[in-house]
Amino acid sequence: MDEDENKHIGLDLEGEHHDQLSTASEHKENVDGPISVENREGNLVVDPYIGMEFSTHEEGYNFYNAYARLKGFGIRKGHTARSRKKDAIISRTFVCDKEGFKFLKDKREDGRNVIRKSDTRCGCNARMVIGLDRSTGKWVVLDVAHGNEQGSLTPQECQGHLRIKRRNNVGHECVNIVRQFQEKKVSDPQFYFALDLENDGTMRSVFWMDGRARTSYLQFGDVVCFDVTYRTNNLKLPFAPFTGVNHHRQSILFGCALLADEMEETFIWLFTQWLKCMSGIAPLTIITDQDKAICGTIHKVFPQTRHRFCSWHLHRNALQNFQSMRYDFGDEVSIKYYKWYWSKSEEKFEKRWEEMRDKYGTDKRSWLVNLYNHRDHWAPVYLKDTFTAGMTSTQRSEGINAFFDHFVNSNTELHDFVKQYDNAVRARRAAELEQDFKSTNTIPTLIIDHPIEKQARENYTKNMFTIFQKELKDSYSMLHERLSKDGASVTYAVWNIDREAGSKKVEKHHVVFDASKEKRIKCSCARFEMEGILCKHSLHILIKKQVLEIPSRYIMQRWTINARHVGFGVVRNCITNSKDQLSIIKHWAIRSRCNKALEDTLTSSILHDKFSALLDSFFEEVENYNKEKEHNDDGNESNASNKMPTSSIPISIEEATQITICDPDKPVAMKGRPTQATRIKSGMEISQEKSIKKQRFCGFCKGKGHYITSCPLAKVKNVAGGGREI
Repeated sequence: MDEDENKHIGLDLEGEHHDQLSTASEHKENVDGPISVENREGNLVVDPYIGMEFSTHEEGYNFYNAYARLKGFGIRKGHTARSRKKDAIISRTFVCDKEGFKFLKDKREDGRNVIRKSDTRCGCNARMVIGLDRSTGKWVVLDVAHGNEQGSLTPQECQGHLRIKRRNNVGHECVNIVRQFQEKKVSDPQFYFALDLENDGTMRSVFWMDGRARTSYLQFGDVVCFDVTYRTNNLKLPFAPFTGVNHHRQSILFGCALLADEMEETFIWLFTQWLKCMSGIAPLTIITDQDKAICGTIHKVFPQTRHRFCSWHLHRNALQNFQSMRYDFGDEVSIKYYKWYWSKSEEKFEKRWEEMRDKYGTDKRSWLVNLYNHRDHWAPVYLKDTFTAGMTSTQRSEGINAFFDHFVNSNTELHDFVKQYDNAVRARRAAELEQDFKSTNTIPTLIIDHPIEKQARENYTKNMFTIFQKELKDSYSMLHERLSKDGASVTYAVWNIDREAGSKKVEKHHVVFDASKEKRIKCSCARFEMEGILCKHSLHILIKKQVLEIPSRYIMQRWTINARHVGFGVVRNCITNSKDQLSIIKHWAIRSRCNKALEDTLTSSILHDKFSALLDSFFEEVENYNKEKEHNDDGNESNASNKMPTSSIPISIEEATQITICDPDKPVAMKGRPTQATRIKSGMEISQEKSIKKQRFCGFCKGKGHYITSCPLAKVKNVAGGGREI
């Protein structure tokens, strides 16, 4: 604050803006000019100084409290001194609420399990001491100390601070995002980001993905969940994370975007950027909401990818539609629906559909007819050949969204949201690292002691071995019978021993086992095809046929301990259309192995020296190779295919400001999310709800097409009962 401002404030203090809380009668001559600030009511508050006077000690407390709130810390009442003769207060000390340290020793707590509250004290020295001047009756400041006053802001002050900060930052949020991304590229050359801008420079959408996520996608990107049901801040940009599962079956973040809207053209831009980032390698399976725009985009951009609807959304939509159908058909409609949904064969599925269509779905626009027309996107019987890594819904994305619920509100700036996303990524990767440690440093206990169980323990991660072990244990409670034989291939019926079922019909699964050298096995439950792990029915037959080792093709690499660092991981299953894509996969596989080698060198100086010596030797060979290449025209090789694409906007922040990247000027059109809800509804859900609300239901006769005010039965009853006619 310059001298002119100080003079101006001094005039205000002596004039009409005299603060009620700081009623200092005059400024002492031996004190440097007091610095003052405004409180939230607009009144001026002077910095406390020795000799400052108050009429009462309560007035002194109110002044220091207002001053502390403006400085960003809270206070409490500290030591109080009293007169021995009259027992009157003669001095008071007001301290920072973080003053001192928590006392943790209490003899009354010996032998007790005490759960303590979070510690907030850090020994801050900020304080103001006032004492009573008996000659004047005034309370005078005796001592002032300034400590680490950047303590806790109250929630109300936090919100005010964020509003001011955001108001001063209007139009610069997107530029700050670009600055953050460019800083990331310095430490992570494989970091990728892209901006979609309007002609006037207004930001529409942004997509980003770091190098570790790109590597993870090549290893675990066979199944991707895509969800757009989360809103970021008052701009209401849909947050669209790409999630999957790693070798521990933990959620993993591949990348994310903030979108302008939920129109098909926006999704086309995003998925095109996704393919560009991953050099054209599309996922095998993608799970999304049943949204028309998303469905159309997937068919255009990912034509070879299998699209599955989120089962959670399907069941939710079904429950909403059951409410309107129960008035005509009762509860039987839900019973028949779930039998149809869980049909074990296509024949049963089609037969049950014909029954439901004849009874419920005569209208071509009905909910059930639309569901049937898209049966290959959701019906389990039509998805038995689709690998989903055990996922059937977008709830992996829901878990990520729940993380942001604790840190994001309407005042959150976009670049702060990006930081919170980084925190979520770090938390996910820390959890993965913890499971890696458990899988490599603990030995699960065997329960059957069969060679197959030992083989699985050596290969699978800890979590996946637990899942496999349960299937193996359950296989011992199965029965089987031989149905047919065709050469070396034998078909068995396998079912569970259900003592409680009694005479009820038990569910049988058909297992086909080829006893030839390849030892192929396939079950009608298709668990291996969908989840990548052998089912209890197949394990039962293998054990009965005295097979002591699981064929290597039935131990999926993505579920093993070394999934991240050995071979190509799951990329052998990726859709590759050219030699260029295969070269990229090899490039990233080597990168992954190098990262594993670096991690191993952290535990031993000997390993570090060996790895360093290997690198020195390799670089010498590279130098010799380049020298020979210069003199040999036939040795030219193109490495362009091994380069991963960089950001679609490789510009500096100075250039970014020159081309005028602007923030969205208004909230984008939403397909809907209640203010306090944990998730929002898709466009299809909302349209269905609207159609349900439009149907009129009478509260008296429960009929459709009218309300109780126009119900003829209600009129008859009221007139007959002597009441007035409605």
